[in-house]
Amino acid sequence: MTPDALSQEEIDALLKGASKGGGEESSSGAGSSLSADEEKALGQYGDLMASTQADMVGTFLGETVTVKRKSHSAQPAQAISEKISGNTVFCSYVYEGGLAGKSVLLFAEKDACKIGGTMVGEPEATEFSDMVMDAFKEVCNTIGGNLNTSLSGKAGKSVTLADSGVEINDFSADIVKEKLGDSEGYGFIVYGLSIGDAGETECWQIVSAPLLESLKALVKPPEPAPAPAPAPQEKSAPPGPQAAPVQFEQLSQDLTQAKAPANLDLIMDIGLEIRVELGRTNMKIRDVLNLGSGSVVELDKLAGEPVDLLVNDVIFAKGEVVVIDENFGVRITEILTLQERIKTLGELKA
Repeated sequence: MTPDALSQEEIDALLKGASKGGGEESSSGAGSSLSADEEKALGQYGDLMASTQADMVGTFLGETVTVKRKSHSAQPAQAISEKISGNTVFCSYVYEGGLAGKSVLLFAEKDACKIGGTMVGEPEATEFSDMVMDAFKEVCNTIGGNLNTSLSGKAGKSVTLADSGVEINDFSADIVKEKLGDSEGYGFIVYGLSIGDAGETECWQIVSAPLLESLKALVKPPEPAPAPAPAPQEKSAPPGPQAAPVQFEQLSQDLTQAKAPANLDLIMDIGLEIRVELGRTNMKIRDVLNLGSGSVVELDKLAGEPVDLLVNDVIFAKGEVVVIDENFGVRITEILTLQERIKTLGELKA
C-alpha cells in the first residue's frame, strides 16, 4: 500500500458521506421534514385547494381553468425565496375552529392582474391597481369560503376564517416569517395553473407550522365517543297493591299539521316572484354617486354563507350558489319553519 492510498475505513467513511450529500433533493428540503401524517394531510389540503381554485376562478372568468398540485414538501423560508421572486400577490387566510393557523396563497403579479383585470373588463391589465385588487380579493375570499366547506367535511368539524386579505409584496424569506411566524420549516405546495388556452404557469401556497400540525385532522379518523356508563341497577320494590292503568281520551290532532284547505286548487296557477338575495348593505348618497363600472360593493354576508331565497319578499329558504352549465342556480339547504318566516318578516318590516 502506497503512502497516498486510502484505508478501507476511510473509503467507507467517504462513501457514507457521499450518500448523505449527493443524489436528488429531498422532498422535505433543508432543515425540516414532514411526518407521514403531515405529508398525507398536506397533499389532501393541496388537492382540495386546487379543485376549489379551478372551480371559482373558472366561474368568475367564464373560462376553462385547470389547477393541479404538482408537489408538496416542507421547506425553510430561505429555500422558498429561491423558488419565488419579484412582485407576488399574497392571499392570506387565518383559520379557526376545526383548523388553527395561517396560510398564504401566492400568485405572480401578471397572473393576478389577468384574473382581476378580466373581471373588471381589462384582461390585458399589467398593473395591480386598486380596482384590479378589489376584484381579485373577491376571488380569493370566495376560494377561502368554499374551501372551508370542503375542509369542514374532511375534518368532521366546522372550519372558519378569522381573517383574510390581499396585498402585493416583493417576495422574500422575511415576508414569509412576517406573515406566518418564524419557523424552521413551512408546508410548501406548488400548483400548475392554466387559464383558457394560455400556457401553464405556477402559483404557490405556504402553510404555517401550527396549521400543518392541525391539518393532520384530515387524515386521522375521529376518536370514537366513550361508551356510556351502565345504568345503575334499580332495586326491586316490595310487592304492593296492583294499580289499574289510567285511560285517557284521544287527544285532538296537532294544530301545526292541519290539512290543506279543500279549495287550494283554485290558486295553484297563480305566479309567485322568486328572488335570491346574496346580501345587503347601506351606503351614503355620496358613495352611491361614486359608483361606476368595475366598482365593488361589499355586502353584509361573508363568503361561503348561505344566500336567502325569497318568495314575494319573504325569506322562505336558504341555500348555496351553484353553476349549472352556463347558468347560476341555488341548491336549497334549509327550508325555514313557520316561526322563522314570521320572525324574518318582522325584521324586514322593521
